[in-house]
Amino acid sequence: MQFPRDAKTGWIFASLENTPLSLHNVVNRIIIPTLVAERVEDETVPQWHGFHAGRRGLGSNLYQLGVPELVIQKILRHSDVATTQQYYIKLTDEQLADEMEKYQAEIERRKASQANHRPIESESKKTAVTVN
Repeated sequence: MQFPRDAKTGWIFASLENTPLSLHNVVNRIIIPTLVAERVEDETVPQWHGFHAGRRGLGSNLYQLGVPELVIQKILRHSDVATTQQYYIKLTDEQLADEMEKYQAEIERRKASQANHRPIESESKKTAVTVN
């Protein structure tokens, strides 16, 4: 189903006549059937937590995929990127742990390089770094 977008009204969920769709109908006709189709192995259906949670999930997933924050801001139609950063980009505990592991690996790599007294190249930025 396509959702035409009226340049004047900017409706995201618009009818073919460019009027806003009933959000109740959007949930019942599009979202719930999609969730039912995405059952997990134990046959449980993911819960719908509302449009705000959906927007937050979209922002967080886009960020995890590497989409720049300013692009996410525009997609979510925020006037200020700080709103996007503060309320719509959430990291999971697993993501935080992964980043800390990368940080620890970089520390260990630098220690090993320093023990050998040679310049090292940062893995994350690919720029030469000299350790004294």
